[in-house]
Amino acid sequence: MSDKLWDRIRIWYPPSSNCVVCGKGHLSGRLYTCSEECHQKFIDRLVAEFGEYKKVLDVETGRSYRVPTRDIIEGGLRQRDLAKYPEWSDEVPVRSKSNE
Repeated sequence: MSDKLWDRIRIWYPPSSNCVVCGKGHLSGRLYTCSEECHQKFIDRLVAEFGEYKKVLDVETGRSYRVPTRDIIEGGLRQRDLAKYPEWSDEVPVRSKSNE
């Protein structure tokens, strides 16, 4: 992700209502982008930067879950939501001899 994009992102609410993708001002209810198109570009950039999935640990159970980065960005994540995601597996898939 370019430094220019990160320079326009604010931790909380941006002081001005400018899109972080195209720089246009906007009055929409969106926090960082001006349109659905810019929103998708923004999410795609973040997923490219941070990976398709994140390993999220439930500290109460000690289990790790494979959570899509897009879900975390768009909706946030709560502990009670972890159960709907598959558990993270660190196992390396074994290649079958028929594929060699």
